[in-house]
Amino acid sequence: MAKDRMAAARNLGQRRGYRYMPATRVAHLPIEALLTRVEATVDGAGRFNKREADAALGLPPPPRLTVSKALDAFYEVAAEDLRDKNADQIRRWKNSRNKATKNFIEVIGNKALREITTEDMYACRKWWGDRVLEGEAAPSRETGVEGWQTARHQRKAAPVQRRLRPPLRSPPSSPKAACASASDSSPTAAPATTSSA
Repeated sequence: MAKDRMAAARNLGQRRGYRYMPATRVAHLPIEALLTRVEATVDGAGRFNKREADAALGLPPPPRLTVSKALDAFYEVAAEDLRDKNADQIRRWKNSRNKATKNFIEVIGNKALREITTEDMYACRKWWGDRVLEGEAAPSRETGVEGWQTARHQRKAAPVQRRLRPPLRSPPSSPKAACASASDSSPTAAPATTSSA
């Protein structure tokens, strides 16, 4: 599991006296520091040690930031939004986002944010539209705004995880604007969750 491998690499690096960093950062270290780390990957008998290489060179792949994990990450960085809210307001604030995330996952699955495509966003949009046409959702409230808020909030959390570009723009004010925004704002393969780190 990527998370366990990265944690092991961090711990080993700390025991060896150097700070763990991803390979993309190791590659830009001064040459002497880089060579020291490369030398640490070989034992006394000249054999390559994969665990040492993980720790010294930052080789473990980053854990995938999925749609559900992106919401958790968003909650971690959204404390300022809750500062003036009471317990009931916080509950309602979280419930709407939890519901939107659940619906989003129901449509496209709990994908890594980097794997979300424009087609996924259109599929989510269509799902909302079908619900409205079938009378299961009120057009004034549930025509995709929650889904767009979910995507925006997850993207807002992602830069903190050093995984993604800045957040999406605010949700469009109309269904027509939402479709236009899908082609403008949604990445063809989201870089979403959310960004390798």
